[in-house]
Amino acid sequence: MTTISSGTLTFTPELVTAWETSQTSRNVLHTIIGKADPDVTLKPSSTRSGTLEMLFLSASSANTARGILANGTIFTISDSETWLNGFDFVMSGTISTVLEDTTRNLWTISADYTEVIA
Repeated sequence: MTTISSGTLTFTPELVTAWETSQTSRNVLHTIIGKADPDVTLKPSSTRSGTLEMLFLSASSANTARGILANGTIFTISDSETWLNGFDFVMSGTISTVLEDTTRNLWTISADYTEVIA
């Protein structure tokens, strides 16, 4: 089971249905005239960012989660079954809520995030 908490506010999606993440390299490549390969200044990559997608069984639980995510705070994921356990992040883009079209009983929240080192 996955729980997402800000320390004071907590919600538990029924299921994390998708987790997309990427990191940007911040290495600097310097092209040198007359040299086939570049000189390189090595720098650490950025923290991870992407989209978290969660499934909820009711409109009220989805709306509660959406409100918590929109609160403007740092969140921590607790999930003993995946590598996401202890992952700290902030919202960094859109938070969208969608009614599942087939049964019209399930709600999905997609939230853009950026990892932070808390």
